[in-house]
Amino acid sequence: MSADESTSPDQDQKSRRFTVALDAMGGDIGPGVTVNPAIDAAVEMDVRVLLIGDEDQILKAIGDRSYPAHLVEIVHAPEQVSMEDEAVSAVRGRSRASMPVGIQIMRSGDADAFISAGNTGAVVACAVVGLGRLPGVHRPGIAVPIPTASDTPLLLIDAGALVDPRPEHLWQHARLAAAYSRVAKQTPNPRIGLVSNGEERGKGNAITRQAFDLLDGDEDLRFVGNVESRDIPHKPCDVLVTDGFTGNILLKTGEGIMSLFQTSLREEFKRTWYTSLLATLLKPAMRRAGRALDYREYGGAPLLGVNGLVMIAHGGSDEIAIKSAVKSAVEAGQTNLMEALRTAVPPSK
Repeated sequence: MSADESTSPDQDQKSRRFTVALDAMGGDIGPGVTVNPAIDAAVEMDVRVLLIGDEDQILKAIGDRSYPAHLVEIVHAPEQVSMEDEAVSAVRGRSRASMPVGIQIMRSGDADAFISAGNTGAVVACAVVGLGRLPGVHRPGIAVPIPTASDTPLLLIDAGALVDPRPEHLWQHARLAAAYSRVAKQTPNPRIGLVSNGEERGKGNAITRQAFDLLDGDEDLRFVGNVESRDIPHKPCDVLVTDGFTGNILLKTGEGIMSLFQTSLREEFKRTWYTSLLATLLKPAMRRAGRALDYREYGGAPLLGVNGLVMIAHGGSDEIAIKSAVKSAVEAGQTNLMEALRTAVPPSK
């Protein structure tokens, strides 16, 4: 490993660059997947990346490759939060782990965004404790892009941050996601939908019905009503609101169905020589379609409602997903997103 010091600018030039703090220990694999794509993203986008985690493991992942020292910095964090750790205890007992260290760097102003593919509950807890919540927000929510038949994804909130919300939490999440969609995704007047088991107003459980009334009564929101899960791929709205329990199940069910479809398709193409030939002819089109439906292309999901830009990546993220997460964080951070989010939820309601 070698850091290229020859291109190092002075400290003022460092401070002018957008800086991403990356939890290098996060995810199912850790530094073996997170480190090098983050370095690639730093070089390609001309942004700083702080690789936070066990220095020895990070250096091992880097190996013999060189990298520009003015863009990439290793921040040693000797402790680690595992995927099995209970969120609150992990935050309280692991102050020198990569997650709390990264959040503290953000709080001090030395980073503009934090990314982790680690324990979701721990990321949420670290962000809430370390950064605090935005005005009017009771609980943050994870806004995940979902591929659709449209050219653009649908934004689902919440994907697992809050599994037992109150109706007003869903309304707050809708306000936050609408602001994110307008500013970060350039959707001027996003349509808001509510996950339910029927399109009619009276459908759904008690929380859904009460949330419907709050969303429908908000004149600042373009609420289009209930959305059934079968309609999600056709993008009936731009922002889809639900509780974290339901949202997480929707996401993982979709991932499972996609995996089953891909496996079945590969087996069918192997059946005969002419289906193999057909597979070869269709490969470019299948590859394009696969990219459009691949969560790795979106990388990270913003944790909306905390006082800072925090992106949560899939636990199974690979090199493509990590690089995409850095790109998503940079693109969001270079807008006036945080200003929009700070005024998204009226504090009185």
